[in-house]
Amino acid sequence: MLITNNSSTTPDALANKLAKLGFPEIDPAKILTSAIATAAFLQAEKPGFSYFLGRR
Repeated sequence: MLITNNSSTTPDALANKLAKLGFPEIDPAKILTSAIATAAFLQAEKPGFSYFLGRR
């Protein structure tokens, strides 16, 4: 598992970037960004109440 505090990139984009830097292939499903962690926390605390704004 890879954990990052960078919330501005997707796991797919980060996996591609790391591959270009020569790291072994990393499954994007095993990358946890701060945005994903925050969403999971809010979903656990207030199910169905979270609204997210941002860009894709």
